[in-house]
This record gives sequence, C-alpha cells and structure tokens, in this order.
Amino acid sequence: MKKVTIIVSAISILSFVFLFSSCVSTGPASGPGKDQGKDASAKPAGPAPREKTVIPPDSSSPEAIMQNTMPYQNKPVFFGIATRLRDREEEQKLALEYAAGQASKFLRLWGKADFLKQKTNTGVGYLQSVETNFDESLIPSLVERLNVVTEYQDNRGTYVVAEFDETLPAPVNYSLKAGSGTPEWVNVPPTIPGYLVGVGVAQAKRTLADSITSADEKAFEEIIKQIAIEIKLLDEYQSVDRVGTSMDSTSLETAQGEIKGFYVVSRMVSPDGRYYYSLAVCPQQNFTD
Repeated sequence: MKKVTIIVSAISILSFVFLFSSCVSTGPASGPGKDQGKDASAKPAGPAPREKTVIPPDSSSPEAIMQNTMPYQNKPVFFGIATRLRDREEEQKLALEYAAGQASKFLRLWGKADFLKQKTNTGVGYLQSVETNFDESLIPSLVERLNVVTEYQDNRGTYVVAEFDETLPAPVNYSLKAGSGTPEWVNVPPTIPGYLVGVGVAQAKRTLADSITSADEKAFEEIIKQIAIEIKLLDEYQSVDRVGTSMDSTSLETAQGEIKGFYVVSRMVSPDGRYYYSLAVCPQQNFTD
C-alpha cells in the first residue's frame, strides 16, 4: 500500500494511526451440501427470475430508472450504464458489465478515505480524498449471475437494471418515496435495522456514469468512516509579534478497510442537474474492533 504524506504550512500534524475494520461477508450462505469452492458463475436454486421489460424510447429517462434499486425478494438489484456507441449491442454488453462491477463491489470493496480540516484565525480549509478498489476480474463471471429486468436506450446510451443471485443477510426495511427534487434521505439519512447507511453527494461530472460513480464513492466514504476511523486533533499556539497568541487546529481523519455488502439502493439528481445523490447500505454485523 502506498504511503501518503500530507504537509501543511505553518501547522504541525501529529502522527496518526489507521484503524482497519470490515463488514461481515455477505457472500453465498453456507448450508448442507453447499460447495464452498463453487464457481462465481454458478446460479443457486431459487424463485423463477422476473422477465425483462424493455422500456420504449422517449418514454422514460436514466434518471428515473436509477431512482429505485431496492432489493427484490431479498436479492440486490444493480443499475448499469453505457454511453452511446455506434454498435448498440456492444452498448448493452457494456451496460451489463457496469452492473456486474456493482456486483463485484457488493462482494468486496476496499477503500481508504482521508479528511483534513484546518482551522485558523483567518478561516477554515478542507482537503478530502477517497480511494476505492474492487476485483474487476470477476466481472465476466458475475455477468452470468445477473438477470436484466429493465432495459432502456436513448440517444445518450443504454441503461439496465439487473437482479443479482445473492441473498442479503437481512431485509432492507425502507420505503423510497417517488418524486422529483432533493430526496428526504439527503438531509436526514434513514435508519435501517441491520445496516449502516451512507449518503453521497457529488457535483455533476462530464458524463452520467462519472457523476453517479462520484456520488457512490461519497456514500462509500460515509460508510467506511462509521466502520473504522481514527481522529487526531492538534491545537497549536503560536506567538505572533504585536498580535498575541493565535490558535490553529488541524483534525485529520483517515479510514481504510474492506467492506462486504456495499449496495446503492437509490440514486437521484437535483432538479437543476448540478448534483447527484446516492443512498448506500452495508450490513452491520460482526465488526472487528
């Protein structure tokens, strides 16, 4: 792991400690006769999959489709997107692979978040960064475990909603309210029994895919902060000629770890299109202190 050093002028930062924690695995449940070495592409027995609905052109929007990816029959549902290509079939393939990437993040997502707050007599400054990493090599096999239930194409690209054949450890007991505008969960994150909840807010990027990815990362950051975080606060008094003593404070929060079960259940965009919001959950079980 690459070590990062942050140097701030006129402010001393004490050494800090990374605390590593993780959520419990939400992989396939073990049971009698269950092969623990089962290939990722194999599908366990379960209810008959839903049939795919192809939404007619110009009758919806990707922003409407991505609003609700709540579980179906206690199985996660993922949103996939691909920007417009000349070959629309290739577009469909890439959209499904994007959804498979969400499935890979659900199985295992490693991340690190840094947040530095500097407060002086002249104001407050912030420095924030987040890194995430997931296993992209799983995508081909995970595509085989997805069942597309909604597909939509417009002049910007292809969008899919797909069920994943993995069972959640607990129901996500929360009801999304339909409608436009800023969702209520942005300002008041919901309490969902059995889950940590993270709300991500990000400014719009060049593409829709980049915008929702940025908001998803912010939601992940909020969750990982709840799982593992170490804060160091330093109050430094400096003698200043003819001014007296000023107080500067620097707080540094760093959280890193691996979580299993990261899942975005809703994405929204502000009415003016400037901000994207993601509501994510992660199972709250058996944390390591």
